[in-house]
Amino acid sequence: EEEEEPEVVDVEPSTGEQGDPLWFDCTLVRWFEKVATSEIFLNLILFFIIANVITMMLEKFPPEVRWQDALGVFEIIFLVVFCVEMVIMLIAVGPKNYICNPVTAFDGAIVIVSVVQ
Repeated sequence: EEEEEPEVVDVEPSTGEQGDPLWFDCTLVRWFEKVATSEIFLNLILFFIIANVITMMLEKFPPEVRWQDALGVFEIIFLVVFCVEMVIMLIAVGPKNYICNPVTAFDGAIVIVSVVQ
């Protein structure tokens, strides 16, 4: 009796929306990569960046007392949104690629400094 050898299948590494190989091939990373590269996500983050800049422009010295509470709430909302963006990007591109890309590394540093502050 001859034993059949198992068939060897050559599997190509999965690629993301950009065509680059994923840093870790699993459903979760594929999903986050799809979200991170979607036009809706990118436009939503751009909206929050612009809104954050506008609220920062509203701050003045001496502070306008009636606006302080609202500006404080907006600051927390923006921080949460940018933390979520950072986590999505970290999972989508992987820690090494996140740190090696100057744009995402700078973005992550700003978020970390904001959380520490």
